[in-house]
Amino acid sequence: MLSNTRLAAFLAVATLSLMPVAKSAAAPQQDRVDVYVVYESMPDETERARTAALGARILWESDSEPVRRLSIPASSLVAVQRGTGVLRVSVESEQDLPAPAP
Repeated sequence: MLSNTRLAAFLAVATLSLMPVAKSAAAPQQDRVDVYVVYESMPDETERARTAALGARILWESDSEPVRRLSIPASSLVAVQRGTGVLRVSVESEQDLPAPAP
């Protein structure tokens, strides 16, 4: 059984963990998604520039396979999928991935 002091400490921590965290007005964060992008061939500088313009940050890149892990704004998912030579874009949960537009 918890002592009154431990119970009070537990309730204080639990309450703090449920409080919303205020975002900084100076630097609003877009919702970002980590994705794996599989290409037909190794991505070139044009593809790097295209994904960078979409707000992507490269988290990992294979030296031997045409695959990269990117952190992108959620609003850029469809644009990343439509890239020339993109075979597949996978997110942590496939249900979060919008269907490609025709």
